[in-house]
Amino acid sequence: MKTTLSFDVVIIGSGLGALSVALNLPKHFKIALVTKDDFNLSASNKAQGGIAAAIDFEDSIQAHVEDTITAGAGLCNRYAVELIISQAPQAIEWLVSQGVSFDKEIRSNNIYHFHQTKEGGHSRRRVIHYKDISGQHIMQGLLRQLMNFPNISTYSHHDMIDTQHQDNKFIATAIVNQDIQEKVYFSAEHLVIATGGLGNLYPHTTNPVIATGDGIALAFQLGCPIENLEQTQFHPTVLKLKNAPNFLISEAVRGEGGLLKRRDGSQFMQDYDERMELAPRDIVARAINKEIQRSNDDFVYLDITHFKKEKIEHHFPTIYETCLEYGLDITQEMIPIAPALHYSCGGIVTDLNGQTHIKNLYAVGEVASTGLHGANRLASNSLLECIVMGQAIAQNIRYHQNFQYQNNIPHMNYSLLKNYSLINKKDYTSINSINSNLIKDILAQTCGISRTKALLEQGIEILQDVRSHLHQNKNKLNQNDLKLNRQLTVSLILVLSALMRKESRGLHFCSDFPDKNPAPHSIWITQ
Repeated sequence: MKTTLSFDVVIIGSGLGALSVALNLPKHFKIALVTKDDFNLSASNKAQGGIAAAIDFEDSIQAHVEDTITAGAGLCNRYAVELIISQAPQAIEWLVSQGVSFDKEIRSNNIYHFHQTKEGGHSRRRVIHYKDISGQHIMQGLLRQLMNFPNISTYSHHDMIDTQHQDNKFIATAIVNQDIQEKVYFSAEHLVIATGGLGNLYPHTTNPVIATGDGIALAFQLGCPIENLEQTQFHPTVLKLKNAPNFLISEAVRGEGGLLKRRDGSQFMQDYDERMELAPRDIVARAINKEIQRSNDDFVYLDITHFKKEKIEHHFPTIYETCLEYGLDITQEMIPIAPALHYSCGGIVTDLNGQTHIKNLYAVGEVASTGLHGANRLASNSLLECIVMGQAIAQNIRYHQNFQYQNNIPHMNYSLLKNYSLINKKDYTSINSINSNLIKDILAQTCGISRTKALLEQGIEILQDVRSHLHQNKNKLNQNDLKLNRQLTVSLILVLSALMRKESRGLHFCSDFPDKNPAPHSIWITQ
């Protein structure tokens, strides 16, 4: 039995980008929100820091713009940055109108103001937050709003495996019951991809388990170019305790004065950057990685024992309680940390309406590449982008606008299929079992924080071979095979993007090309 559900708009995803689109569309639109797991499982829900917005009288939108562009290391689209950053105050107002609250403090004249913290790459305090669970708090508030929108239908545990464009309609196929391979077909004039990042293609990540690059694979299959996927951000400070999960230690901890130290208690960031602990994430992550390589440990320390206990309990209650749960009292002991894959700055190419190269196909959030983040995302700009671009997509769908902006960063185009022949293929007979862990190991070993040309070539070679093994002697792939095929496709795009960037810029460092190219350019991968 074939089940086809018809909507005006189908949104694949459950994070802030997806909700921003859905809640800003008119109530006469019939909307489907579809996610492959639970609606509380998203990177947005895990975000700790908050939302960057220049709302203080001592701050300015222009300062926020310049901080973003500096962090982006030459790959930001200035027009995109100025447009998105300028709407940050309005984004905060919209959240407040939806019932979302933020931490406040009393300043002059006994008037309450939003409490703002400072994070890496920012020249001043401008991150508005709710304790250290900002994302969860925002998402809970917006999910409650869905009850006021009877036109929005939600579908959890629907794994989207295919998308097709026929007769000006998108047909998206989801698996509902894995055991019997039951399929549901979603039909809509407008399709929004809001599936988040690709962190779980790596063994160590802060991302939820659903973040395996599915949206990138689906858009690529439809013919969309994928931009700068080599710009993968490793968060510098992720808890490294035995038997503990990959738990993020917020950037705000360093913003409030946390210090990075070696085992002997000495600081080291002064050896890498004059901004020390508040340098952009790419610099801090590589510095920590280098210190780890020099030592016999697999971590360094983040020290906040000089903070008052009351400050830690008030500003970072979740971090404090989580560490305490695993036997670490961060008011008395330093926190062992190491980098882990955190955010994908590249993604599906869109304009500033969220429109891809295919009419009525949109992308929003981490899965998209708007030009805001460039080669390194400035801390706490991601949730902001989700709101601003989500609203832009909703408006574009409502009024059928056809806005295309001219990117001021030239791009170099490479075909994924054509470049399969870059490497002399070998037969890796040692591949006995193809699974997600195998893909994670390949990416970790060949396309990590520090890269080499030889490792990247080897990565493509092995991924190609794994992919051919997957398809060998199979006329039809089952659901698990389709999942692995999507992961292999995204992994190949990522590694090929890294190989084609013959320079070191932002989050991408290759020892064979340690300098920046004087003429910045984006890397586009197409079919």
